[in-house]
Amino acid sequence: MSSAAEPQAEAAALDSAGGGRPRSGRGRWIVAALAITQTIGYGVLYYAFSVFLGSR
Repeated sequence: MSSAAEPQAEAAALDSAGGGRPRSGRGRWIVAALAITQTIGYGVLYYAFSVFLGSR
């Protein structure tokens, strides 16, 4: 094989799934949204549990 084919193969590997950086930051937005909703969910649960115990 010639050395000219190797950079093309490497570029093709980076474009495929699982190789290199993702092209968009959509994954980061999904993780950030899930982190925020998880934090809010635990906050609501904590507050509701304390209200429930205080009503007795």
